[in-house]
Amino acid sequence: MVTLINIILFAVTCYGISFIISQEKIFTFLRVFIQKKNKFLGNLITCPYCISVWTGFFMALIWHQALIEPQLLNIFVGGMVSYTATKLISKNDIIL
Repeated sequence: MVTLINIILFAVTCYGISFIISQEKIFTFLRVFIQKKNKFLGNLITCPYCISVWTGFFMALIWHQALIEPQLLNIFVGGMVSYTATKLISKNDIIL
């Protein structure tokens, strides 16, 4: 059964993955490599909104087909939710 919490967790996780791929330093080498090989794909991978479509597609396959263990999925989702919350808090200079 899909609940509102599942949808919110899915969206936040998708945002976190998309932002990491398109903006963070850890994937710089991949973005540069793809941009050198194909300008169109290079532009897609540097746009968080563009890459989020594909991230959501592959996440839906993993999430709804249970391609990985539920415990692993919970740990991964928790990590992405934490990352997203940290990014939003640090971007807006919110002090808790």
